[in-house]
Amino acid sequence: MIRTIGVGLLGAVILPMLAGCSTEEHEKALWYKEQGDYFYQNGKWEQARAEFKAALAKDEDLIEAYIALAYTCRMMGKVEYIKSPNEYGRRVAEKMYQEAHWWSEQCLEKEEGNPEAYHLQGLLWYDACKFDKAIDSFDETLDHDPHHRHANKYKSMCLFMQGVQLRGEASAAKEKADKLTKEGAESEANLELEKQIDLNREAVEKYEIAAKTMESYLTNWDKNQTEKAPQEGDLRNWIRVLREMAKADGAETDEARIYMNKIKNVAPALTEKGAREGSEGGEPVIRESDQLPSMMGKDSGSANQPK
Repeated sequence: MIRTIGVGLLGAVILPMLAGCSTEEHEKALWYKEQGDYFYQNGKWEQARAEFKAALAKDEDLIEAYIALAYTCRMMGKVEYIKSPNEYGRRVAEKMYQEAHWWSEQCLEKEEGNPEAYHLQGLLWYDACKFDKAIDSFDETLDHDPHHRHANKYKSMCLFMQGVQLRGEASAAKEKADKLTKEGAESEANLELEKQIDLNREAVEKYEIAAKTMESYLTNWDKNQTEKAPQEGDLRNWIRVLREMAKADGAETDEARIYMNKIKNVAPALTEKGAREGSEGGEPVIRESDQLPSMMGKDSGSANQPK
């Protein structure tokens, strides 16, 4: 009697060998990865990082370990800076963010177009309040995985924060116009008022797109997940906030505040000072005033492997 081996089993045996490691080494790599996952879920970042590195030492083609390392380094940087919001904490956070970016780039070298690597890079830019770059990364994520679990959510938050920044610029233009009017410089004041109108219009567009993007996130989630999206009620209230502000030319209305007050855990704050993150991983937040410009102002991480 001729027996056959299932494709899944055959792949598990042959693929690691083709990748350059034995089945035994691959199994060890998976074991280290599992240990790292345990430490990560329990907030033991240093131990998680060590286990994920050990996994790659056994199997350098284990894509999941690159992603896990990038997320771990991001968390190490965020937590360290929140614990020590000073120059020392900033230097440590900067180093960890560079390493997170480096691991994501290594993942993309191993597997071109990996959506999770692009998403991680988007989160790094999001943390640093570089919203244009973050949106570019989230768009890359969605190009390679239109149903990615979280990319549209964070893209929506970035769009909102861009709107907040535009509203801040509009307010500054109005203040300048008032000052110029008092000085009798009417033509210059009118130019600033036109600038204010244009900036407010751009802000409204950002809010409208942010609301549609969050709707896409919830729609995709409903289609591809068996359970409801995390904090779905909060997110739907946040969509209502965005639409109320859009109707009011970007202003924070009483109706918008009512919906915002119903939100417990999700959505950026209604201030220019920061973006309060969603509950993905229960992550703490680096506010705009606490951003890491020396690292995230660069387009890429360190060219050399982090120590």
